[in-house]
Amino acid sequence: MRTRHIAGLLPLAALLVAAGGQQGSRSSQGQSSSSDPQQSADEQVKSQQERSEKSLSSAEDAQKKATKQQKKVKDAHQQALDAEKKLSEARKKEQQEQQKAQQLQQQASAERQKAEQQAGQAQQQAGQLQQQQGQAVQQQSQAEQQARQQAQASGQAMQQRSPQSITGQVQQAGQDQVTVQTADRGAMKLKVNGQTQVTIDGQQRSLSDLQQGAQVRASYQGSGDQATATRLDVTRAQESGQGSSGK
Repeated sequence: MRTRHIAGLLPLAALLVAAGGQQGSRSSQGQSSSSDPQQSADEQVKSQQERSEKSLSSAEDAQKKATKQQKKVKDAHQQALDAEKKLSEARKKEQQEQQKAQQLQQQASAERQKAEQQAGQAQQQAGQLQQQQGQAVQQQSQAEQQARQQAQASGQAMQQRSPQSITGQVQQAGQDQVTVQTADRGAMKLKVNGQTQVTIDGQQRSLSDLQQGAQVRASYQGSGDQATATRLDVTRAQESGQGSSGK
């Protein structure tokens, strides 16, 4: 290794020797003519050799420093390459993570939109169900009211169709109306017509046979001004007091 360094420094040493020779030649010219030429030449050669060895040593040290610096440069370059590789990998990973984050964000947005849509549909369905429930309650209320009205009307109709009766005395008898004096209801007017049956002591008679003061049991339908006698059962026996009413 040292031999290669020395071989590389020989041109530089030759230059230094030549320069030293020129300088020695100029120095020898200024010396006294009485000096020994042989001794002067040996001293010059020895001096040039020392200078050459110093130059070679300096050159070798410089080469070592250069080699060491080149190694540092090479190491720094390798470190830079490694750093660039790591940076490239980090950027690639960053891009991948960013893409993944964008995909997750898109999925989250889609899920949120889907959830909002489902919530809106659920609210709409709930509103429709509430509306239907309200309509059902209203219809049920109307049906119950109609049922009550029908029951009331049916009861009134049954009451009008069902025969009722009173007992009392004939107060007045006409062709279309009979007034019966009762003990608890007072005078009650009943309509009569061709379908009104009249019996006196169990025998079939007509309205014209009714006499004032006769005891009568009157069956009728309807109420109020619409009360119509369906049957008048009269007994000739006179009672001192007024009769009572009953069904």
